[in-house]
Amino acid sequence: KFLHGVRDIFIYIVFLVLYTIVIQSTALPSAYPYSQKLRARVLGGDGGLGDVLTRDGIWEYLENHLIDVVYGEIDTPQEGDDDAAAAEAASNETSTDDTAPAGRWGYILDVNRLIGAVELKQRRVLPTCEVPPVYETSIDSCYPDLATGTSDDQPYGGPNGTAFTSEKDGLLDQGSVFRVTLPINLTMAAARARVVALEDAQWIDLRTREVAVHLTVYNPAIDLFCNVEILMSPKASGGVVVSSRFLTVNLVRHMLLLTSARDLFPARPLDYAYFAIEVIFYTLAFGMWIQTIMRMCALGPYRCASRGVSNTRRCASVCPLTSPRSASLSTGTSLARGTCSTSSTSRCSSSSSRSASGSSTCSTS
Repeated sequence: KFLHGVRDIFIYIVFLVLYTIVIQSTALPSAYPYSQKLRARVLGGDGGLGDVLTRDGIWEYLENHLIDVVYGEIDTPQEGDDDAAAAEAASNETSTDDTAPAGRWGYILDVNRLIGAVELKQRRVLPTCEVPPVYETSIDSCYPDLATGTSDDQPYGGPNGTAFTSEKDGLLDQGSVFRVTLPINLTMAAARARVVALEDAQWIDLRTREVAVHLTVYNPAIDLFCNVEILMSPKASGGVVVSSRFLTVNLVRHMLLLTSARDLFPARPLDYAYFAIEVIFYTLAFGMWIQTIMRMCALGPYRCASRGVSNTRRCASVCPLTSPRSASLSTGTSLARGTCSTSSTSRCSSSSSRSASGSSTCSTS
């Protein structure tokens, strides 16, 4: 038993050390400042997302602040840079009136690279709410909230009314959305012109109940992604409610060794050590879990409870022999005078059915 106790203590210490290492390997000390700086830059102060109150405010935020943040910070080669000449030659070959030179677009806060395109999407409702008959002549239509209304997936916009078409949102079929993408390689002027064209085509109108902006940036120095989601929801009660979410994502490269993405994000030497530690940790945890289950099956709560009940019943049915000291304390009478306590007599009488000698239990010694 002593050796078993030493073994259990050793296993617990090893488990605690491995658990600490696993927790520390997934810690992200740079995640909070990373997301907070991006939040301050993308949302802005005066003239930013907090000032959006109407549909016109949505367009003002998209055309001015968002375009300036995403497409206005171009990493231009400086004089004296060894790669300046090569970058200039590449810009002459790849840039047009609408696209920026290759390798010089899509940076936020100078070092956070935009991954993929900027996505704009909206959800719409049909005018299905009822107008009282007394106001039918003065109120032409009524648009409910997104939760209570019927989703609108009909094409609209443009001269023919078919400029914008709907599509399914996500793999789980979360309804119909109208999606527009802004490529990463647009110049600031071209990106602003596309947003202005959307406004002229009335991409947002009275049926719009949610406008979402999605973009993703990556910082190679801290190896973190940040998914940015900005929601602007015109309400049935009037006005626009805004919200945002900045989700920091860690690749956990040592776990990518089990996927095909290991070639895209190669593991570092430390990642192999973390992978081996996690394998040992989860193997040990699984073994301890199996051992606990086996002990519960052998001496589990149900068996212990049933054994305790049976022991209690057996002890209550057997008449215990009262010691001279306890009997004298309980009855104040000495057993030497041939008397017994009332409680002892009652217990003896209850046990007479189980033992033929039960009546002689309280006989005078």
